[in-house]
Amino acid sequence: VAMQQLASSEAILSDDEKELGTFIVDIGGGTTDIAFYSHGSVWYSGVVPQGGDFVTKDIAIGLKVPIFEAETIKKNMGNVFPENVPLEEMVEVTEVGSGDKRTISRQLLCRIIQARCDELLIRVSKITREVVTKTELSSGVVLTGGGALLHCLDTLIEQSTGIPTRVSEDPLTCVARGGGIALGLMDKDFDLFAEE
Repeated sequence: VAMQQLASSEAILSDDEKELGTFIVDIGGGTTDIAFYSHGSVWYSGVVPQGGDFVTKDIAIGLKVPIFEAETIKKNMGNVFPENVPLEEMVEVTEVGSGDKRTISRQLLCRIIQARCDELLIRVSKITREVVTKTELSSGVVLTGGGALLHCLDTLIEQSTGIPTRVSEDPLTCVARGGGIALGLMDKDFDLFAEE
């Protein structure tokens, strides 16, 4: 886990963010990995055993739809603020087993998403409060991973933690891009040793 967080940091954090205190919250399928950078290095690293797949399964169970369809409607129609979705907006879904089509309120979908995200948010907020209390530093939260793409999740986290929050550029590839950068830096270091 820590290696993924180090790789992500190379791709998405500036030197100032690493120095002044920044959280990386990587919302994967099964887990949410959290790292806090301060004074240029990792100060805290932890894992919350909950990720985007939990939201998908809640949608599948709550709406009685296949899991692949739950994932699709989560990505395309999901929002963590159901109150911002007009009551009249509907979503067509396929009932699991029978294959029958039916329509449901988009607001219902978003309430299911909000409930699971609120649960995750309680855990993330607890960690950020504890870390900020101990370090008195935090310039922001950067979201990465597939779960970071959930509409308005960054706003919800910022409102809950009081810490400026943004979604990283291309959150699905942060680990791969950062790993490439880290390998390039290691290669340079090895070249320096070879020259000596």
